[in-house]
Amino acid sequence: MNARRLIVFCLACGLFLLCLLPAMQGRPLPLVALSVVIFALFPILHFRAAGWTRLFDRKTFRHDEEPPESLAPAFWLSGAYAVFFGWGVLRLVWIDPTRHLELLLLTLAGNAALQTGLGLRMPERERTFTETPESRSPATRWLLSVWLILGLGLAAVYFIRMGGLPWLAEQPESARVFLGDRGGGVLRVGVYSLIVWCFFAWRDFLYERHFANRLRFVGLAAVALVFVLLGNRAPLLTIGGVGGLMHLARFEKDPGRIRKRLASYAALALFMGLAFGVWGALRIAGDEQVRRYPEVRSHLEEDGFLGLAFRQLGDYLGRGAENFSVVLEGVPRRYPFRYGGAYLDPLWTAAPGKQYNLDMQLKRAFGMDFPGGGFVPSMLGEAYVNFGVFGIPAIPFFVALFLSWLYRKWRASPRGAVGLLYPYFLYLFCVHMVSGYLASSVFPYEAVLLIVLGDRFTKWKRKRA
Repeated sequence: MNARRLIVFCLACGLFLLCLLPAMQGRPLPLVALSVVIFALFPILHFRAAGWTRLFDRKTFRHDEEPPESLAPAFWLSGAYAVFFGWGVLRLVWIDPTRHLELLLLTLAGNAALQTGLGLRMPERERTFTETPESRSPATRWLLSVWLILGLGLAAVYFIRMGGLPWLAEQPESARVFLGDRGGGVLRVGVYSLIVWCFFAWRDFLYERHFANRLRFVGLAAVALVFVLLGNRAPLLTIGGVGGLMHLARFEKDPGRIRKRLASYAALALFMGLAFGVWGALRIAGDEQVRRYPEVRSHLEEDGFLGLAFRQLGDYLGRGAENFSVVLEGVPRRYPFRYGGAYLDPLWTAAPGKQYNLDMQLKRAFGMDFPGGGFVPSMLGEAYVNFGVFGIPAIPFFVALFLSWLYRKWRASPRGAVGLLYPYFLYLFCVHMVSGYLASSVFPYEAVLLIVLGDRFTKWKRKRA
């Protein structure tokens, strides 16, 4: 796809919308129709540009033909933006066009900036496909073994300090926050390092099928059990999502196995849907404090558990736009602009004492009293809190630019830290559009640090061996 044509098209769409706005006079239905086209167009264009339309050909790929770009950021970022913001914003505009017109225009501006960042591509070297990452050394196996033992030990201490298991509590949605604060931020950071351990272990399991790695599969199950008992689905989503992307990365160099490729995509989509929908329904159905809300109780009585799960999934897909709308109404009237400071708040929560992330600060500032965690502002809401209107195009633009650069590095050689950083950032920037990248957890900082340090340590041990 020609980058300059894409940039010109994005700018022309934005200029056309601004010129069209005065003529709408409170009836922006043509604008809504145009927005539907814009939100749907870019994933389709990137779907074709990345070569994925060849999946539906009956003929198998020739061995000399370059396979589709399974993890190209253009398609994934565009698709995630269309789902989390396109669906939610258009639903709000359809209900009340006049009230949410500003929300629609800002969301389209963010989309134009995202596509511009994806279209800006520096000259690339010839693409090469590395067969596998370098073979794992005994140093890596030793590091992962010690890491797992220490992490599970910290989890045991964390549970003891909590004085209970959140998932088994009478009110799990409230207990996971209350007991988590009792356990302490330092121990929580140590326990969450097991998520990064899963990244390393899963990479070994994919590329080296020896007995030690099969034992690590048992370790993956133990880590999953820890996070189930914590009652928090975000760690499980991260482990499953990044692990699924790492599995799909194997197809980046393999022109065959079309059925396995499609089956892997279907399995990943099913896992994410179950995690968003069924887990949310379980937390609601098992918590009397959540069921006291009339709308939740009526949904559970009318639709049953399965209907509630589908409703939870649909609401989650539109929550990014809805929460962004709340942020636009409440900032700076009820909560001040932070000028970038909110992106540093998670660092202080890892220190001893009780500090709050942006999601809990917004929940208190907006006078919300729902049980559980904080109010997640979405990627655009987080950008607006930090940098005002300027942040709406700036953050999507730099996210797209950075991820495209990292993808090119990963395609050239998926070894070392880059082999783990790219799948993680792809997951973070896509899935966490709905909540915000650094609004509720210090884990993104922790993940990058541990991936780099783990890679440096294994290289150092290999040189000394």
